[in-house]
Amino acid sequence: MTAIAKALICSTLAISFCSFLDQQTQTGAKSNQSASAAEVAEESQLNTSLLELYKAGKFDQALPVARRLVELKEKMFGAEDPVVGVALSNLAEIYRAKKQYDEAQPLYRRSLAILERDPTANSQSLINVLEAFADLSFEKRDYKGSSDLLARALAVKETVVGKDDPSLIRLLHHLANTLQAQRQFDQAEPIYLRSLTIAEQRLGKRDPETISMMKDYACLDLRARKPYPMGPQEEQEGDESGAAARRLKRRASCWLYGFKDDCETYPEAVQKHDQVVNGRAISLPRPAYPPSARADRVAGTVFVAVLIDGEGKVIEARTVCGGPPLLMDAAKMAARGARFTPTTVGGKPIQVFGVVTYNFVRY
Repeated sequence: MTAIAKALICSTLAISFCSFLDQQTQTGAKSNQSASAAEVAEESQLNTSLLELYKAGKFDQALPVARRLVELKEKMFGAEDPVVGVALSNLAEIYRAKKQYDEAQPLYRRSLAILERDPTANSQSLINVLEAFADLSFEKRDYKGSSDLLARALAVKETVVGKDDPSLIRLLHHLANTLQAQRQFDQAEPIYLRSLTIAEQRLGKRDPETISMMKDYACLDLRARKPYPMGPQEEQEGDESGAAARRLKRRASCWLYGFKDDCETYPEAVQKHDQVVNGRAISLPRPAYPPSARADRVAGTVFVAVLIDGEGKVIEARTVCGGPPLLMDAAKMAARGARFTPTTVGGKPIQVFGVVTYNFVRY
């Protein structure tokens, strides 16, 4: 699936390491009343050093700096101050970057215990830590734990910004992707629809982020084994919300397959009097099982998007939504040999696109 771990300015591993460091400095400036000048200077120097080491990927050198910052902040502000919660999360991020998950988890928990004492005042830090902990859980394949943490982060954020703010888009999509990883398709779909509705309205239908999220949603639909419409269809009357969702779903498939440069208005309107006849498969060749894949006991599902001309011939094929790389070429070759009856609108053949699913099973 599309990468769920987020890339920020400072690192592709930390969700909000930079903002944590900034917040520590700001909070310290407000709450530090008794710290000595030497401690304040050391704190500032260590924050700068930690950020530079992290950006450079020098995690072994960053680790003692992050530990010292926790010790220093506990002394300066007290063990339960939110600044300490943030420092604990930064230390956890270092361990996470080193793949030392068992060391990172208790630090995230301690951080959350501090920040959740006042979730309103600490809302942004709390959201950041919940998301970072969720990413760690995902990396450990604890998808249920990851989605639970993201749901908590979403609840906090909604209390701050409301239900339709564009800042919710990424978090909603992250949660939907995590549910998809658990094959919780029915739970993921309404969350995808919510995030994409906001994204199309606030970012625009052609925004790169919107298109990327559309592709993730289209993959959900494939993995849930729901058939895609093969061509333009007339919408049912009296169901505007359902019709809007179906149109969005077809735009998502259009972007995923990549056969059109502009899916913003897809599908084109079909007149009431036009008769739509969708094509059906008349020949679907079985793919050969690649010897290298068989030798390595590789199995799995490959989805192949196909562009079909007015005569029912496949004129282009491409794999979508990932899958075992050793199986992709065989799947594409088989799909290129498929044949369909023509799809017509008003009696005229048209080009359409769809998807062929191949399940490679070891025997």
